[in-house]
Amino acid sequence: MGMPIDLPVWVKAGVGWAWPKVKQWGVDWFTRAGVSRKSMDGGDLAGEGSLPYLVKMELERLASDPLALPQIRSEAFRSWITSLANLDLFVSVLVAKAGGRDDVAANAYASLADKFQEAVGETSKLATGWINVTISYIHGQLNATDAGRSALQIALGYRNTAQLDRIESLVMPPSAEDVIAKARKVATGLLVAGRRSWKMPRSVAPLTLEEHKSNAGGESQRITIAELASAIDDGRNLILFGSGGIGKTTYLLELCGLCLTAGGRIPLFIDAAVWARSNASVLDYIVGSPAAQVNQATAAELADRRIEHGDLECVTTATTRHMFGRRASVFAARTLAR
Repeated sequence: MGMPIDLPVWVKAGVGWAWPKVKQWGVDWFTRAGVSRKSMDGGDLAGEGSLPYLVKMELERLASDPLALPQIRSEAFRSWITSLANLDLFVSVLVAKAGGRDDVAANAYASLADKFQEAVGETSKLATGWINVTISYIHGQLNATDAGRSALQIALGYRNTAQLDRIESLVMPPSAEDVIAKARKVATGLLVAGRRSWKMPRSVAPLTLEEHKSNAGGESQRITIAELASAIDDGRNLILFGSGGIGKTTYLLELCGLCLTAGGRIPLFIDAAVWARSNASVLDYIVGSPAAQVNQATAAELADRRIEHGDLECVTTATTRHMFGRRASVFAARTLAR
């Protein structure tokens, strides 16, 4: 006779072998689902273990530390260390100091000092001490965790192998043409996301706008979407008022697409309701969007191009405009010019 089979033991062994795989599959599924939901909600897809992300978290912790020095607790100082436009600069200085190569990040250091003067109102010479204090704090906090040490070592590895462009955009700054091309890709991504979020139909009934002048005796003149696109390209502002459901958002999306196709100023479509909830500046909101993350558009390069040209309020080059879409009673397409 053969050996009797203990069925419960076999079943238990099978379950014991399969359970870890089933458990891991479930964890992976929920993780992927969470990432998918985060991306659909406009979350940051840049990788939460990256050095810029960790530095950003440490800067925010320093700014909110109730035991920090009074200078750090000031509103102006907090805005300086938490602005996304300064994040790449802090990362560059941090990596340079960690590698004993302060000279490599001289441009980033000078830019941080200038931005300190703009934000706080003190001379840029006084910024040296505060930059060193901030960098020392970040370096100490990163070295206190495995993730921080790993991210910093990877960045140092890139520097040691001369891959400077991977961690410091100011060493090899992109050309104006590259920034413009990148901005157009970001604009395209924002427009596609806006259309998808709005569930824009393939075909729509055109919204007809008419111009009425109080001194024209009641006469009206039809305004075409091409005329509006031309006016916005010239720097004029547009505000659309109307009750819900008449087609304001759809019209604004069409107008945004027409401006992008025309190849002039670059339209950046923003859902103002989502933007308002983010409690961020327009520039910080844009660079935090999936469209900007995919195209590696940084706040530092966009902000620096804006400062150099001085043409627009929030985005860098002279070929850039902002368009705002509001799912409320007011829809606005604005050029934020100086």
